[in-house]
Amino acid sequence: MRFKESRVASWTILIVLVVFVNGVQAASVANGGFGLPHVRAAWVLDKGHLTANAYTRFWGRTAPQSYAPFGTPGDRAVWDLHTAFMLNLGVGAQIELELSPVLYQSDQSEKGQSLHDIQAGATVALPSWPTPAVQWGARFTFTIPQGKRHNLLFEEYSASAYAFSCAGLLSYAFDPVFPQEAPSLHFNAGYHLYNDIGEVLTGDYFDPNSQVIRRSQWLGYSLGLLLPGERFDWGAECYGMHWLQQPPKAAEGREDHLYGGLFLTYKPLHWLRFRLGGEIRLSEDSDETVPSLADRGLGEFPNYNDWRLQLGVQMNVLPLHLLRTTTRELFIRRADERRELFEQIIDDGSRSPATASELERIRAERTRAEKELERLQKILDRRKEAEKRAQQDTNNE
Repeated sequence: MRFKESRVASWTILIVLVVFVNGVQAASVANGGFGLPHVRAAWVLDKGHLTANAYTRFWGRTAPQSYAPFGTPGDRAVWDLHTAFMLNLGVGAQIELELSPVLYQSDQSEKGQSLHDIQAGATVALPSWPTPAVQWGARFTFTIPQGKRHNLLFEEYSASAYAFSCAGLLSYAFDPVFPQEAPSLHFNAGYHLYNDIGEVLTGDYFDPNSQVIRRSQWLGYSLGLLLPGERFDWGAECYGMHWLQQPPKAAEGREDHLYGGLFLTYKPLHWLRFRLGGEIRLSEDSDETVPSLADRGLGEFPNYNDWRLQLGVQMNVLPLHLLRTTTRELFIRRADERRELFEQIIDDGSRSPATASELERIRAERTRAEKELERLQKILDRRKEAEKRAQQDTNNE
């Protein structure tokens, strides 16, 4: 079994690398860590754990147009694609770092843009309060502009300038012992600031609608429900933003918006996940850009995507032993790691009395161990049942 899973791990890593090298269009998404596509959970990766993510979000429509840069008027198929690769690393008990370079960005030209902007950030897990089921956190991100073109059609506002964001995270787990394996609710609220003063969005220095004279800034919010299962996770989320200081009138994507979506995650192995999702725009298709899409011959197209499909893959890269370890072996490894705590539980009194915090930790670990034993027993029962069915099929032959 271990040899088989090692071969699966090797082939999966190879396939993912080939996909990245060939530039599959995957979408840049706000969250590459725990939680939902656009709602970050307040939990962080364990120290030394590294995950890699590729994510695809795309939209398209065919409609009549008379937009001069597109050439001859008539029906045209327009696709909006955005590709990102995300790395998340646990560096401490309460800190997770992230790096997300954009590999591809549609700009409605023939080739689009490769190696666009880069986003770096950190998530900090704060103490649980007022109960262990309620987890608080904070997330900080910094965007480094690398793309040749910004202020793009059918995309949210972007500028050739640095940007900073900070967000508060709140998660509620129905099972605080195994929060990531039980139903959970998540809420994020944050602030985004562009250092875009002096930018000329269209390149026309004589157009007053193109010049940025105040830093653009907006508030973001998101809410999500996650329902994990043994092989499949289900989720629903709603996210949006509200401008505090709009960019100038020539900016694309200067309107408030709201989206809602559903997604499904398939977990064939404990270190590998595939995600499929879809979302629709819940807000109106307002267009405050000057000139508007209609004035430019694109009146049949929405300002913001009215629907989006999402495809993604996530895999655990470090520690390496996770790729060669079965779920059963993981439980056994955890039991060995907490052996010292269980020795305290059965202590004959020869050691010094434990403090209140130590006793609370012992109780929590004992609860976790009991639940892990229940899950391990279910795994063994399923394996025995599968072996029994296989034996019956052999006898029938």
